[in-house]
Amino acid sequence: MKTKLGITAGLYAAITVLVAYFAGYIGLALLVGYALIREENAWLRKMVVKVLLLTITFSVAYAVINFLPDIVGAIDSLLTTFGVEEFNTYAFNNFFYFLTDVVGIVEKVVFLMLGVTVITEKEVKIPLIDIIANKFAA
Repeated sequence: MKTKLGITAGLYAAITVLVAYFAGYIGLALLVGYALIREENAWLRKMVVKVLLLTITFSVAYAVINFLPDIVGAIDSLLTTFGVEEFNTYAFNNFFYFLTDVVGIVEKVVFLMLGVTVITEKEVKIPLIDIIANKFAA
């Protein structure tokens, strides 16, 4: 099905995935906003909302994981203040770096699967994201 721009809905959704992954929030917000305001294709509306939700989910995951080493450092400082010998924060930090790498790999795989799948106007099922996307794309 064609969009009002004259391109297929699958291509529009694939462009949205690419913009979300490579360009960030401003371009993504413009594409999602246009699709929700101007386009009537329910599948397209759901896909662009799904891409937005995935982008936000991965951003929050990165923020939480990158905040955890600060908490460990604060606890280490507090313990040192009260005379408790330092514990090895190096191991904790390496674990958090590992988690960041895992989230990065998962993000790449999810966006790659989504980008390849939406070109053919098929859907990648992501349970919780689908529930929220169905609610907001309607």
